[in-house]
Amino acid sequence: MLGIVASRIVEKYYRPTVVIGFNGREGKGSARSIRGFHLVDGFRRCAEHLEKFGGHEFAGGLSIAPDKLDCFAEAFEAVASQWLTAENLLPLLEVDGSLDFAQIGHPLLRELDILKPFGVGNPEPLFMTSAAQVCERKVFSAGVRYRLRQAGRVISGVIFGVGDDYPGMPGESIDIAYRLGENEWNGNSTVELKIVDVRPAEPVSSLESRVSS
Repeated sequence: MLGIVASRIVEKYYRPTVVIGFNGREGKGSARSIRGFHLVDGFRRCAEHLEKFGGHEFAGGLSIAPDKLDCFAEAFEAVASQWLTAENLLPLLEVDGSLDFAQIGHPLLRELDILKPFGVGNPEPLFMTSAAQVCERKVFSAGVRYRLRQAGRVISGVIFGVGDDYPGMPGESIDIAYRLGENEWNGNSTVELKIVDVRPAEPVSSLESRVSS
């Protein structure tokens, strides 16, 4: 559970994160990191405040005494401040592949099922599609729903935790990063995009001028 919480915090704030829970006089922690901050190397710089620790570059765990928590937090933040640059703190999405909507369907979902379970060390694949046209956009209490057209096909997608000012108005073209999901309703199953990020599509003329230069 601590690892899930740490992962969610990193996803939202894009900062190295340590979540610690205490049971009496013993504290157990789980940590997740970002590009540019090797988690275990960071723990080594704070080892005097820890009972034990382990892991790798992007995920780790630790044990700590309650009276060492404040000192560890201060030391860990100091190391992060020394190692991380402003560029490191810019969220970076690493996609696993680019798809046209014509490639998306239940056969692809079944292939992805073979890769489960997803988690640390086996993240759920992240895809992107360029220049999808927004056919419909609905803002609801938890986020925004889209109907998108690309490669002659229309697919629905949803992103949570955003509001009315989020990009992608009807008629606009957007680039999207997403994971694939399955939506079942009234006995029917459809493929749905679990959208992670959206940006305005780069104009073709801009791409052409860059290539020609």
